[in-house]
Amino acid sequence: MATLKAGDHVVCSSGVFGATVQLFSTVLSKFGIETTYADGTEPSVWKAAIRPNTRLLFLETPSNPLTEVFDIAALAQIAREKGALLAVDNCFCTPALQRPFELGADLVIHSATKYLDGQGRVLGGAVLGPNGSVMDAVFSFLRTAGHLSLYSTFAAQALKATAVGPRWRRKEKTASITEPFGPSTAPPSTLPDRRDTWSRMDHKVGAELEGPLQGGRAEAVVDRE
Repeated sequence: MATLKAGDHVVCSSGVFGATVQLFSTVLSKFGIETTYADGTEPSVWKAAIRPNTRLLFLETPSNPLTEVFDIAALAQIAREKGALLAVDNCFCTPALQRPFELGADLVIHSATKYLDGQGRVLGGAVLGPNGSVMDAVFSFLRTAGHLSLYSTFAAQALKATAVGPRWRRKEKTASITEPFGPSTAPPSTLPDRRDTWSRMDHKVGAELEGPLQGGRAEAVVDRE
């Protein structure tokens, strides 16, 4: 909110976390800030959505829950050309896997509640910019304790994820599965393969998978084999 004012325009990815949609559509709209949701990961879609008064591009990558992957460097260049800021929600990757600042982002948002803490102990988050961070100082030592095991935890989770995806396919548990770090079995018209973008951004694998289970909720059982 500190970067925007009445009359400004935001371009936001359409697949963001529900509370983010509520912030832009319900809260910021009361202050005269309008938001357009870009439907797609292609930079050309975002470029077309920009207006003369666009001041912020906001995205999650990989997104929650569809694990859409965006080319941060390409969107950062578009933002600079148009005089806007690029903010990246880095919740799913953390700095262990993805460093948006190195790809040109102006602001980076982290959820300390999830991977950063990794212990289920706290609620919190951080907004990082070129001049430091904005976060609640209360119990900040708890929110940074997770970094002691962050890399090893991610390595173990990623190993599990790379094994689960092919296993689900072999057992036909899902008609399609999305892995931001691997092939997508969904129709290309609805879910393009993300490997090209992922490889260009030199990313390691993550721990998130997404896909509808065959048989719906009744088949949502834990595979312990």
